Amino acid sequence: MTNHPTHEESTARELAAALRREAHGAPTGPPPVEAVVRAGRARLARRRAAAGATVLAVLAAPALLSLWPASPGPARPSPAASAPSPPAPVPRLHTVAPHEPVPVAGDLRLALLPEGRQNYVLAGPETFAAALESARSEHMGTSIRPRSISGGHASSAADGVHRVHGAWRLPEPPDRIELTAGGRTVEADLYTLPGEPGWGVYLVDARSLPRFTSYTVTAYDAAGRPFDTLEAGA
Repeated sequence: MTNHPTHEESTARELAAALRREAHGAPTGPPPVEAVVRAGRARLARRRAAAGATVLAVLAAPALLSLWPASPGPARPSPAASAPSPPAPVPRLHTVAPHEPVPVAGDLRLALLPEGRQNYVLAGPETFAAALESARSEHMGTSIRPRSISGGHASSAADGVHRVHGAWRLPEPPDRIELTAGGRTVEADLYTLPGEPGWGVYLVDARSLPRFTSYTVTAYDAAGRPFDTLEAGA
């Protein structure tokens, strides 16, 4: 293996060679040793400065690379954005206009009347108009006591009980009204008039429930406390 001379060895050789050249070329007097030494030292200083600048450039390269903005990669979807949003809760309280026929429980129509007290009509399309006119003219209604509910149901030999309905009377709409039957509990749909009528109607389409012959209706006020319970049999 060949050993390369160091910077100091190369400089010493150059100094020696320069002294010899100066000695042979000078006509008289001693050789200019000091001048040659100064010149050699100046060359050595320039070499060291150049080597130091090279080292600084190499050290500065990673820093410059870290400051350079990285090229953006392919966009990745955010987990929060790609996650499906939960289904919105089904509204149970419906505000309806007076006398408005609202389709409920199959082909039935429901209407709430401002005339009378807790006055409403529930009928099929063939008899709805006549039932509504009769309720408007006679000012019929259930006239239940405050903080209470009324109840009724319709049934058939083939289906058993297929709907449960009634009126509720409360200063504010109930939190919920539940029907418990056939080992299951379901929430009723609630209907009220605009403003603050202090009453409304609840209705459960029970055709999806197992066949039952008795049931319980429990009404909860706005604070979630039970305010009335009704038990009935088919």
